[in-house]
Amino acid sequence: ADTDADTDADTDADTDADLTDPRAGATALEACEDADGTALPGATSYFYGSYGQVGDEWTGIEEWILKVNTTWEDAGQSDCVVQWNAVATYSDETGACGTCDYGLAVSASVNLAGTTCPEGLYEGDETFSVDYAVDTSDGAATFYFAGSGNVVGSGDSIDRAANFLTDPTCVYF
Repeated sequence: ADTDADTDADTDADTDADLTDPRAGATALEACEDADGTALPGATSYFYGSYGQVGDEWTGIEEWILKVNTTWEDAGQSDCVVQWNAVATYSDETGACGTCDYGLAVSASVNLAGTTCPEGLYEGDETFSVDYAVDTSDGAATFYFAGSGNVVGSGDSIDRAANFLTDPTCVYF
């Protein structure tokens, strides 16, 4: 369950409190310590999303989670998060994912109260829209980009709620 204390559009009380939080698995990778042997400030990057239905509306959050490498930490940066509040329209439209159960058309805007990363990292990405297709089975959820059918990430699902965490990637700044 989401444990933040800010005023985002969490759905914890009603829907996603019973979901396992995949963010516990977001750890720094040794492979992100350098880029081809060159020490650069960077991090292990993950994206997390959690959505749930409250009444007729689906709301949630998305986060860009950065687990800093030693070089960036030595420069004064610590692990940080960029958080967006999101609203979503639920539909039966699943785009390129023929096996998915439902679609979510998401519109999100940055939540400064829940953001700990430097502004320069998300400048230009304060808002975004994306269409997901969600496949749920036996308490698991896989989110896909509805347009391409490419996997976004995986997590857990319950009735009226689901979340995801992407696979890690290395980013350098």
